[in-house]
Amino acid sequence: MSAVAVYSYTQSVTYVADNMLKSLKDIIRLSGMDPSKLVGDWGVLLRGISRWIESQHLEVVTLEIFDPHTDELIRRWDIDVVYNW
Repeated sequence: MSAVAVYSYTQSVTYVADNMLKSLKDIIRLSGMDPSKLVGDWGVLLRGISRWIESQHLEVVTLEIFDPHTDELIRRWDIDVVYNW
């Protein structure tokens, strides 16, 4: 029975991490920017986020967009991570 629970938990972690990345990709794309760098690093980002979720060290995922000419913050998005339900 514990093997099923572990598999289910691992699948849930991967699902949540993948959906976080999809949300970031959508935000980048809908902001008029090219998400190809994010997509190119998808595997390493997915593994990192998944590991931090598994260890419950991930508290928030933040995306900040800066103006490249002025270095001014244009927009910021935070995805809070909550482990209790």
